[in-house]
Amino acid sequence: VLAATVWAEGPALRVKVECPEFITGLALNAADQVAPRVYYGHGYCITDPEPFRAGGGGHNLASSHVGFEFAGGVALLVATDTPPDFLQVDPARRLYQLHTHPDATLTFVPGRAGAFDCAIRYRPLSEKRAAPAVARKAGRFVFDLWGGRYADNAAKLARCFDYGLTDALVIIHNWQRWGYDYRLPDIFPPNPALGTLAELQELGRLCGAWGVPWALHDNYIDLYPDATGFTYDDVTFHVDGRPRRAWFNQGRQAQSYQFRPDRFQPFLRRNLAVIVPALQPTASFVDVFASLQVFDYHDRDGRRHSRLETQRAWEIGRAHV
Repeated sequence: VLAATVWAEGPALRVKVECPEFITGLALNAADQVAPRVYYGHGYCITDPEPFRAGGGGHNLASSHVGFEFAGGVALLVATDTPPDFLQVDPARRLYQLHTHPDATLTFVPGRAGAFDCAIRYRPLSEKRAAPAVARKAGRFVFDLWGGRYADNAAKLARCFDYGLTDALVIIHNWQRWGYDYRLPDIFPPNPALGTLAELQELGRLCGAWGVPWALHDNYIDLYPDATGFTYDDVTFHVDGRPRRAWFNQGRQAQSYQFRPDRFQPFLRRNLAVIVPALQPTASFVDVFASLQVFDYHDRDGRRHSRLETQRAWEIGRAHV
């Protein structure tokens, strides 16, 4: 039995939908008007949109609320307390749908002063809050270093710091023991082809002397079958029993599998236990968590796991970093 609980809260209408069975999709039906303007993601405004679908995740639909301004003058903000699956817009069918699943509470804030006014009135109702470290990194210039030897990068950073570019954040992406995106999560010690451990330590000390946070690229989405202790128990599966593939490293012809969200934490702790004493990074960069959409999955024994389990596991993992 599907149950819907409806109540008013300030300027909003809340609708909580629950079902003992697994809800696979939840969204509004068609509107009675077209919306000449659609707002979503990183502040995108689409005027007179053609049909499109924006997938959830940090690179496109990077918010859990969207806005519509309809031809009749009514604006509407739609929000979900679960991660959105996608935004579906099809003006010919008057579809303006924020899709999510499974159980969820949808919030609707209508208005006649535009979508931004709806967003301002929704702000006090939103449960979303910035993570504690956001204030520390907001506004900083990012040195996003994808190549080069440790000593060469340190020399270039020293020159930039001398010129005053210290309101910054340094991220070293290519440093892992076996090379970038290969044999993960086996990443320590640093790749000797790029220099010595002492040279990478010196880069860290340089950043510390100037008060610049620095981070090492890490990844717990892609699990490679040649990693130490690899087992299919640690990867996700499709409903038909096939293991889910993840990133394919074309240069190394290496296929990874999707790490089970509830199985990566021991590897994260193992890596931190050796990285932190040796290199003392002052920030962290964990790839894909913030850009990939959370997902439902099956385990090796065929049990289904909700995307909300993925969300909780990733949140716990980030708390350990």
